Amino acid sequence: MQRPPASRRPFSCAHGMAGGDKLGPAYNSLDIGIFSCILSVELAEWRERWKEHIMNMLDPKTDDPVQHAALARLAEVAIAAVTHVPAETLRSPRRGRRPIALARQMAMYLAHVAFGLTFTRVGICFGRDRTTVRHACALIEDRRDDPALEFGLSALEAGLRALTGALTVTARVEGRS
Repeated sequence: MQRPPASRRPFSCAHGMAGGDKLGPAYNSLDIGIFSCILSVELAEWRERWKEHIMNMLDPKTDDPVQHAALARLAEVAIAAVTHVPAETLRSPRRGRRPIALARQMAMYLAHVAFGLTFTRVGICFGRDRTTVRHACALIEDRRDDPALEFGLSALEAGLRALTGALTVTARVEGRS
């Protein structure tokens, strides 16, 4: 098999492969520098993908599907109350019109951010795929530049965290008696 021309080989210069074939020291250091830049960019991308993968893994100590579903329903009811969209509409398998889809995306975002549920778990609770949840979270995060939405989501997030904290403390106290 014949080698492709130098211009079509990956990490190559006109004289040969990077760091290699019959190159002088000047070309070697230049090509190795370019190769290390490309490699560091690829490693950074890989590291980000790996971090996302790790974040989506479930912690076996806190893996309680019933509790996760209850937290997701709490976020869903809070958004339903604020947006005046019925909660059962948010659970619909259909996308719905724009206000319904936006309300569902906000509920998924709150379930992920306020309660720390993984994309996979939020997707299970809402009957959606984890990539749909990731897309919804990215959309809502981008929309938080709007001061009104930022204020509303921050207030809901703080309220949901305070409510679940109070419920957790109450459950612990009742469990001891």
